Amino acid sequence: MKKIFLFLAVALGAFTACNPTHEDISNDGSINTEQIQNLSRVGMKPDSLGNPTNILQGSTSAAVNACWLFDGDKYLGNYFEEKVGIGEYDIKLVAFNADGKIDTLSFTTKCEKITDPIVTTYFYGDPAKAQAAIVPKAWDGNFIRFNVNSCTGINKAGEEIHLRALTEKELGAKKLVFKLANVSKDCAFRVMTGWWNTLYETVKPDARGFLKFRTAPETKDGNGNTVKFLEQDLSVMLTSGSCEIEQIYYQE
Repeated sequence: MKKIFLFLAVALGAFTACNPTHEDISNDGSINTEQIQNLSRVGMKPDSLGNPTNILQGSTSAAVNACWLFDGDKYLGNYFEEKVGIGEYDIKLVAFNADGKIDTLSFTTKCEKITDPIVTTYFYGDPAKAQAAIVPKAWDGNFIRFNVNSCTGINKAGEEIHLRALTEKELGAKKLVFKLANVSKDCAFRVMTGWWNTLYETVKPDARGFLKFRTAPETKDGNGNTVKFLEQDLSVMLTSGSCEIEQIYYQE
């Protein structure tokens, strides 16, 4: 049995979703909030001349397990970066201390210039094409599958909606985004590999109607052997509520 690990988008307030065992704390001491603040930095990444770019960075050298919350995403680890557009951004650092205490720190930074434009790759809903919104049926009424078989555009195979497979280049750090409309309060999706895999993650759209999740380039089968993600489909299934899917894309 094969498994993909997905870094799921979470709401900024959902601090308990952060995993405090992401990395081991090597000491038995504790660190206070002020010390964590002094050892943490958030801002725009400088270029070779020291000028700010549009790449947002967050880092901490504090002896804590760190979880960064930004723009509906969760980043586990002491460092993260992501390309952003012009605007002001609020970032939260949830720090899990060795003594069990949890500190939450807030940072604000501003991007004033685009030095590295964001490129969008569409699987569906390219503005240059006239494509109507997908209205998925619940459960196995419609699987949305990034199929291993080459598909161009959208291909309805029975009750399944097939999109082209992810390439090797697109695996790993890519964050798939579903832009939704007319989202009900109980809207939720299940993300898995293959058809009705018992290993899955539940994903809910954020308050703005975006569904986001990441994929891993490699995973382990039931025997602990490394396998490539492309040996199976990525499947997304509506499990509750209703919505319309206007666009499916990733940005880099």
